[in-house]
Amino acid sequence: TDGVIRLVDGERGNYGRSDPNYPEYVDYYIPAGSYTVYNNAKNSIVMIIDNSSNEEVSRVTLSEGQSGNLDIQSNQHIELTIYSDVTLTEIK
Repeated sequence: TDGVIRLVDGERGNYGRSDPNYPEYVDYYIPAGSYTVYNNAKNSIVMIIDNSSNEEVSRVTLSEGQSGNLDIQSNQHIELTIYSDVTLTEIK
């Protein structure tokens, strides 16, 4: 709520869907926009993936307690590495 989204590797929540090619993985389809991403785990990698090509567009690598920024377009989704746990806050 209020532009805050928590993504935890392997948990679907409101934005996760099983990857059609690899059903054991969850892809996250969040609303397009700019976000601050805060790492809640020891290490997290957030990858921005193009929906049509399934190619990585960019990534944010975070150590414990670190934060960064990411921009996601309407034709992109997020994939997380194992054990990742991040909180996204929309930048308005």
